[in-house]
Amino acid sequence: MGTDAVDFAHPLGALGLPAQSFLRQLNGGRRFERYLHRRGPTQKVMKVLIAEDNPVFQSMLQTMLRKWGYDPVVTRDGVQAWDRLTQDPGIRLVILDWMMPGMDGIEVCNRIRGELDARGYTYVMMLTARTASMDKLEGFEAGADDYLTKPFNAHELLARLRAGQRILEKMGEHQEPLPPIQFYSCFIS
Repeated sequence: MGTDAVDFAHPLGALGLPAQSFLRQLNGGRRFERYLHRRGPTQKVMKVLIAEDNPVFQSMLQTMLRKWGYDPVVTRDGVQAWDRLTQDPGIRLVILDWMMPGMDGIEVCNRIRGELDARGYTYVMMLTARTASMDKLEGFEAGADDYLTKPFNAHELLARLRAGQRILEKMGEHQEPLPPIQFYSCFIS
């Protein structure tokens, strides 16, 4: 079996991911390692809430985030995620799966925008298997700041997390509520 063949006996292979390719992504080459360790001297460790019901993805995300210098907080469903968010105001960066038991990612996102943004902005990334354009639109309309589909590229996830972190750091304590976004329908005939 070649190094990029899918081994369905391996937990990552069961998801259709070649284990060796994923491990190369996770460990990265020299260029990725330089990017990984590019941090300013004043950057502190940021908590990232992971709301994911699949134990394999939970473990994979937790491992990656720790390696990248984040403090992952793992929850297994939307209800647990919401409880943790309301209890810990230090969580400002969130990765939500869409399809979870109890409360789905869209409902969690709606609640964040409706109830938690008053205490400080929370950057929300949807990480889901739902790939249709209408799904992406629904995620953004619910208030997601970013949308990434599974299976995902580890380098891209890191870049998107770093972008979210930069936005939150720039906003700092001097933030004003954002005006609601107006969506317009247009038909091309």
